[in-house]
Amino acid sequence: MSVNCKVLFVYGSDDFLVDRRARVLYDTYCENGEIFNCEQKSDVRLFVNKLCESLNTVPMFAPTNNVWVRGVNFFSGAESEEVKNSVAFLLDTVKKLNDGVVLISAHPVDKRTKLIKGLSQLAECYDVTDISDKNFDEFIRDVCAENVVKITNEAVALLQNLIGKDTRLMQFELEKLASYIYQDRDTITDKDVNLLVDPSSSGEFFQQIEKFYSPSIDEKLDAIGRYFYFVNEARPLIAGLQNRTRLMIQLRALVDSNKIQLDRSISKTQLENLAKLLNVNAFEKNSCNIFSQNPWYLSKLLDSVNRYSLHRLLDIQLALMDALAETTSRYDDQVSVIKELALKF
Repeated sequence: MSVNCKVLFVYGSDDFLVDRRARVLYDTYCENGEIFNCEQKSDVRLFVNKLCESLNTVPMFAPTNNVWVRGVNFFSGAESEEVKNSVAFLLDTVKKLNDGVVLISAHPVDKRTKLIKGLSQLAECYDVTDISDKNFDEFIRDVCAENVVKITNEAVALLQNLIGKDTRLMQFELEKLASYIYQDRDTITDKDVNLLVDPSSSGEFFQQIEKFYSPSIDEKLDAIGRYFYFVNEARPLIAGLQNRTRLMIQLRALVDSNKIQLDRSISKTQLENLAKLLNVNAFEKNSCNIFSQNPWYLSKLLDSVNRYSLHRLLDIQLALMDALAETTSRYDDQVSVIKELALKF
């Protein structure tokens, strides 16, 4: 199906990567374009009506009506009648446009829905997949190139060890490093990373923490060795493990009460419905609120949750508290503290 205007549709599971790719398309195709930000709590009908009104209005300061519909969050499946009608109205409006560019960026997206299939027939689609281990190095170097700096292989490895796959935090840290070296040189080194990147701000040390929940003791010991190669303090690792275990305890409780199934992925809509059922604010973002977490991330945790009972997870959380206390009394032997902790997982 063809339309007279140019329609671009960018979507994926990482909201930061989706927004980053859409920004490039906006700069390329949407000169002097208007940006409509879809807020998380926005009324879908009112938002779409305002958008369609703008699309049907002749622009005063540009030859064509270019629009970026940014951060759409109502394509995740289980649509209400209001959402279906609103999106159908939007698609019908787009079909009738004579010129201009309509760029839509969305996260998350359920590609099985009729709405997405209908939009895909109108648009050039850009599926922004998650960054894998293979091409994460390339992402880091691309961000460095955008900031007119280079980076050593050692610095790349160290950043990944500290930050994991948090693309948003990675870009922030790289921009900070680029500003730091800008006047003196053009290459970020591992010394710069050690100086400026705080391990406590690096999230959960994703790869090392993942190994702690592995049934293989060799993988656990290898992860401990790699962690202490870069970091001297055990406390950031313990804090990350506590955050992960806290979420797993909540997931296990939901599984045991038959509100979540181990063999199915968790969706954003499912989390929001459960939050309403349990009278919890799903939009209050913190590490204690499971309903505010990334559904993809929680779905990945289900494999680990399946290995533990609720009682066992509570024992692990208590063991983490004991280990944190021991890092003070055995400050010079923190590696042994963490190795002993690993045997309790």
